[in-house]
Amino acid sequence: MWARVDQVHGSVVLPVPDVDTRRDTQRAVLLGVGDAMVTTRDDVTLAIFTADCAPVAFVAGGVVAAAHAGWRGLLGGVLASTVHEIRRAEPSAPIRAVLGPCIRPCCYEFGEAELALFAGRFGAEVEGRTRAGARSLDLPRAIGLELERLKVVGWDEADTCTACSPDFYSYRRDGLTGRQVMLVARA
Repeated sequence: MWARVDQVHGSVVLPVPDVDTRRDTQRAVLLGVGDAMVTTRDDVTLAIFTADCAPVAFVAGGVVAAAHAGWRGLLGGVLASTVHEIRRAEPSAPIRAVLGPCIRPCCYEFGEAELALFAGRFGAEVEGRTRAGARSLDLPRAIGLELERLKVVGWDEADTCTACSPDFYSYRRDGLTGRQVMLVARA
């Protein structure tokens, strides 16, 4: 069984409920409106869909989680909410994370007012420049700083810009696009 959420660029984290998966192993479950999921179940795969936003996978002991971290969700606390829910389920386990492909500063021109919000919260190091020289947001750097602040012990990232790579969907590049999916499951 796999689970997904109706992603809205927010900070709501939904737990995977106890449902009987023996009756229909191909069943997809829409958990509700939110941008992250947490589970301790080993019979459920979490699915986060993105184009330029960042998919983030977490593991801590017997808990896995998946988050959709766009700029609005990141400012709204989606990663903090996800880590909080993980720690409720596994209070003493170290948390690790993986950041999937997302838009990078080379292609992420960003408005002055929104960029000032990020710089105020995370510091000037989240500001970048596009290849054309416009001001941009370094979304992966902001996510890394947030993970450090949340005391996530280790994290890795896919060093791929969705807007640069023809192998990934990108709303910024194409204007209208499909989605790639990050799947997270307990082994």
